[in-house]
Amino acid sequence: MFHLHFLTHSLEVVALLLALKICHPKQVTLLRGNHEDPQVNALYGFRAECERRCANGNAVWTALNSVFEWLPICAVVEKSILCVHGGLGASITTLAQLAALPRPAAVDLRAATAQACTMLDALWSDPTDSDEQPGVLPNARGPNTVKYGPDRVKAFCDANKLTLIVRAHQCVQDGFEFFAEGRLLTLFSAPDYGGCYNNDGAIVIVSRDLVVLPKVSLALHFSRAHFSRAHFARMCHAPFFSSATRHPCSIGAQERSERRGQRTWRTRRQLDRRHRTAADAAEAEAGELTHV
Repeated sequence: MFHLHFLTHSLEVVALLLALKICHPKQVTLLRGNHEDPQVNALYGFRAECERRCANGNAVWTALNSVFEWLPICAVVEKSILCVHGGLGASITTLAQLAALPRPAAVDLRAATAQACTMLDALWSDPTDSDEQPGVLPNARGPNTVKYGPDRVKAFCDANKLTLIVRAHQCVQDGFEFFAEGRLLTLFSAPDYGGCYNNDGAIVIVSRDLVVLPKVSLALHFSRAHFSRAHFARMCHAPFFSSATRHPCSIGAQERSERRGQRTWRTRRQLDRRHRTAADAAEAEAGELTHV
């Protein structure tokens, strides 16, 4: 999914993704997120970065936003997995609604028409806070944005013969989080988001037989130079889940949250202990050399 929360090196990220799409048009698919909109990315610093780093920055910013308006809103993997930035909102019930969205298209935050409402729901909506909250609820993101419950997810998947919805749009603590008894997966790929959220990042690999494998990049507070590349790669591999068995979401939301917190704290504690042990050993060795 192509979603830029503009912090640093945004121009490099855009240039790399567009170059990959040009070089590998059938292997790379870029989807539009809610920040691929001039109304939003100007507020989050992308326009300022273009003007600061490019000779004709405003023209570059305008041209890139013109490209963003051509990006598709969603993609379907093997007629089974829907990829979309936000989700279903209150208005989306069929894949045909998403396929009918015109391109190029500007985002209408007022949701003045049916198609504008569909686009807003696809880009801006979120799942409710737990599987115990069905229906459609107001969303704190702003006017015309909503949260959708697990009943909406299950009904949409069943009606459109889908096994899974993969979306982004939210920073989740473990980098990935299942919802609606495994029918929806939220992915967030940036660890230590913004330097203050202390979250892990994750990507997902889908095999040819539609087995879903999340892989996690742990958030660490100390230098990764203390670990070998191979050791760190082993630590970053998440457990294996298939689209058939899915994540064990039958447990309650509170228990999932507690388990997540225990896992994160236990992992941090173990890694911090290893870090301290390595640091103590280095200090002792330095002391021995000094005495010699």
